[in-house]
Amino acid sequence: SFDWPPPAALTVSAMPESSLSEIEARLKAQLAAKGIDADDLLQADKAADPPSQQAAEEQVKEKKEKKEKKIKKRRAAAEEEEEEGPSLRDWATKLGVLALVGAVALSSFFTSPPGFAISACDVRSASELSYFDFNATYAQKQPVVIRGAFDGMPAADWTKANFVENCKEALVTTYEFKEAAKHWANLKQVGNMSLADYLTTHFTNGAAPTDLYGFEMQLKLHCPAKLEEFEIPKYFPGDFFHFATNMTGLGWPSVLFGPQGTQTGLHIDTHRLPFWIAVFDGEGPSTRPLKHFRTFSHEDNNLRKYGRQGATYNYHFEFDPWKADLEKFPLLEGAVAKDAFLRHGDLLYIPGGSPHAVKNMADNIGLSMNFMDRLHIWPFVKACNRNSPLCNIAIPSQDGFDRLYGIADHVHQQPERSRSYFEFAGGTGDETFCISLRTYLGKGYPALDNYCAPVVKAFLEKNNVE
Repeated sequence: SFDWPPPAALTVSAMPESSLSEIEARLKAQLAAKGIDADDLLQADKAADPPSQQAAEEQVKEKKEKKEKKIKKRRAAAEEEEEEGPSLRDWATKLGVLALVGAVALSSFFTSPPGFAISACDVRSASELSYFDFNATYAQKQPVVIRGAFDGMPAADWTKANFVENCKEALVTTYEFKEAAKHWANLKQVGNMSLADYLTTHFTNGAAPTDLYGFEMQLKLHCPAKLEEFEIPKYFPGDFFHFATNMTGLGWPSVLFGPQGTQTGLHIDTHRLPFWIAVFDGEGPSTRPLKHFRTFSHEDNNLRKYGRQGATYNYHFEFDPWKADLEKFPLLEGAVAKDAFLRHGDLLYIPGGSPHAVKNMADNIGLSMNFMDRLHIWPFVKACNRNSPLCNIAIPSQDGFDRLYGIADHVHQQPERSRSYFEFAGGTGDETFCISLRTYLGKGYPALDNYCAPVVKAFLEKNNVE
């Protein structure tokens, strides 16, 4: 059902606005035919665009006035108390506060900022959370931690030693967190290095502190054999980007290597795409917390008043989500964040457009994927810019979109089961995978060359192709 052979090189051209409008109308009709109101799907994303500057300034002014009134009231109460002298109750309160200071200081690295409303992400078991329950409760609505989604798979045993031994030819790109960096997630690229050298040097569980975060290593190029060691969980049955690129995808799934103490700043993923990440302990299965995620709702428009879009980053926020200055950013006082502490084998789903930040609490390996399936396509189409390469890949043309939507719709008729990566991508196994990636062979990816060389050779011999 795919165009064959795939293009030698992927080319993208801007789509006319009229095409996007027609695609939008077609999609709305297709959803309506299935009893789905497209406007309901879009409702959660209506706050995506920041309000006018005037409206933002008025809200900031109103918040400041309320805060000033509170401060005046507290000062008046304090002056009255000073005249009367401290009561026994006051002294007891002060002593209690002093006793708590030490405990608070010990956990300051993970403490929520004053005034923030913090709640825990839902935690569900993969054995009891069905595909339909996931869609009804969480898909493009709220984050959720799913436990046991990778139980029984070889990936559940991924460790530092495992990657050093089995991905000897892999390279990883390293990044360093800089609070003032005007880059995506406040991460400044440092360079590429051998994965084995990186893990040996920087995965020390804090014994040798490091700032280098190993980010987004593409498995298909740097260690394709690992793609055989897991299945895509049943909650994510398809991806438009794989369908649109003849099974090659856009770099996901990828692997992140997070040494203890590294972090990413508050950010929104590219094109407001949803994503999931599964986490594994670098030392082997354990119950210790590995990653601390702080996620804000994609519906909270106040957050975007303290940020902006940039040429080198998707969205840069001006405040620190771990210790926000509420005097400087008063609109954050009403913000609600969801916190998740991920342990070995946990999977976290985050809806598209949700601002999130991460702190690595112990050396960990993360398997991650941004994706676009039928359930998330409507807000994506509405937000698409005709000059966006990603939009033109996922929605190549009017007829192309109908074809891709038809494939995705077919996949969604077969839920409630996980899929091998090869099936998820639209193929049948390593043969279709290697043939689809043949333009990458001999281009500086020795791991892919070694994995695919015997597969391609067998295919050519089987089909009598020289």
